[in-house]
Amino acid sequence: MKEIFNYEIFHFGNYTLTVSKIISVLALAIVCWLIYQLSKKIIYRLKKLNKGQTFTTLTILKYFLIVFFVSVALKLLGIDISVFIVGSAALLVGIGLGMKDLFYDFISGIILLAEGTIKVGNVIQIGDKRVEILVIRFRTSVVKTREEKEIIVPNSFLTKNEIINWSNQKNINRHFIEVHVNDKDVEKAIQLIQQVIKLHLKVSPNPEPYVRIEEFTDYSVSLRALFWSDEVFAVGRMLGEIRLLILKSFQKNNIVMPLPHQVVTLNK
Repeated sequence: MKEIFNYEIFHFGNYTLTVSKIISVLALAIVCWLIYQLSKKIIYRLKKLNKGQTFTTLTILKYFLIVFFVSVALKLLGIDISVFIVGSAALLVGIGLGMKDLFYDFISGIILLAEGTIKVGNVIQIGDKRVEILVIRFRTSVVKTREEKEIIVPNSFLTKNEIINWSNQKNINRHFIEVHVNDKDVEKAIQLIQQVIKLHLKVSPNPEPYVRIEEFTDYSVSLRALFWSDEVFAVGRMLGEIRLLILKSFQKNNIVMPLPHQVVTLNK
């Protein structure tokens, strides 16, 4: 058995690769894999962690085990990486300057995973787009738009720019819909709009929805309906449903929404 363990598979200069070294590396890989699987089961059973926190914890653990495995495996194989690092210092500096942006993305990924301000499953707003976080990796994150499109975003973008995290809002969010009516239909329109909004299942009854006169235009009175909801992702669908209900209610009660018009006088 000792002869089998000490059997030389590869020999180059002062370096010798033996069966025992390979077995040691394989044993280390199995141990790291078992630690990850056991930790995974324990973390999933923790009720205190939400979906985002669970993903973040497992991601950090996975990369930590990978770094640990590589560093220990190289020592077990008898490979001294310090020689390569010293010999290629100038090359590494050049590569580092060229990969500056990738380094920023990597550091940003660590910040996102460690801080947990943005987690998997959160709905955030990037510019005028509202997206859901699907995956947070060390360099990039994957988000899904309301059009079901997946976009890969560099992590540095999420840490450098102003991001609204709708999922972190302590209170429900306020939304509004603008409607134009004739001056003679204002009071009746306000009553109908309030009735329609209160019937929608996504609208919160507290605070109570209300309608106010926003402004007077050249052809109509502009009304703004304000209401609250805990919906953060499918907001467009909810607003579309409420607009359709308002339109049907107006048609049923003979309220016509005016269109802009101009009177042109021609001199003979």
